[in-house]
Amino acid sequence: MLALTVLQLLVAEIMPPSENIPLIEKYYIATMTMLTGSTALTIFIMNTHYCGPEAKPVPKLGHKVHPAVSG
Repeated sequence: MLALTVLQLLVAEIMPPSENIPLIEKYYIATMTMLTGSTALTIFIMNTHYCGPEAKPVPKLGHKVHPAVSG
C-alpha cells in the first residue's frame, strides 16, 4: 500500500496540471481502496475465527518463539 501511494505521488508530479483526475490516478485510488478493504476484512475474519468464544490459549512454545504473543 505504501508503494502504491508513492507511485501515485510520482505519477501526480509527472502529469501536467489539469482540472480532471487522470484515469491512471482513478485506477490507483480504486486499487488502494480495494486493498485496504480486503486487508481490514481479512483481519476481522481471522480475529473472529481464532479469538472467538472457543479460542484456545497460546501454547508455551509460542511464548518462547515470540515473547509478544504472551498478551
